[in-house]
Amino acid sequence: MAVSTPALGESTVAPEVLNVVTDASRVRTRSIDRVAYASDASHYLFTPQAVVIAADAKEVSGLLAAAARNHQPVTLRSGGTSLAGQASGEGLLV
Repeated sequence: MAVSTPALGESTVAPEVLNVVTDASRVRTRSIDRVAYASDASHYLFTPQAVVIAADAKEVSGLLAAAARNHQPVTLRSGGTSLAGQASGEGLLV
């Protein structure tokens, strides 16, 4: 299981989660990328451990299964227009 890291430090993702994504460039772990995706239209700020740009429903399914096996929370996001903070989270942001 990957080790949790500070919100604005280096971040790692469990290898099992990485193996699900067919193109590694769609997994973002740099602080600047994670902060860019962290906000929605609310006043909440949850910096995700990693951002994954999923290719399709099959990849999302695989990510959910791998994250569950690694006890890693997942937040599904689309437009990021939430006013209540549910469009971001501290685990994987898909």
